[in-house]
Amino acid sequence: MLKIRKVVVISPTSTHNRKLCTVVPISSTAPEIQYDWHPLLRANPLQSDGYKELWVKCDMIYTVSFERLDKLHRKTRAKGREYFVPRLCADDMRGVIGGIKAYLPL
Repeated sequence: MLKIRKVVVISPTSTHNRKLCTVVPISSTAPEIQYDWHPLLRANPLQSDGYKELWVKCDMIYTVSFERLDKLHRKTRAKGREYFVPRLCADDMRGVIGGIKAYLPL
């Protein structure tokens, strides 16, 4: 069974020539015990999915190949399939970086 999971890519663009990136998953399931490494997103970067509250699970950091990632797409009348990459707002991205720093002894 293949589970599709939304992620935040946190690796810098300059490292993408390795064809690997570092990601942290986004979950609609609230953590049983909320720690500093479980930031709640203030805004859903993908409003169309219907979830009101999303947590970034910064204790589940992965390195994956770009080939395993799919860009999101939507159907349009003019182009057929249009690909897009949702972005986190600056406050949410600071929360993700803060969550990673809280989890890792940096």
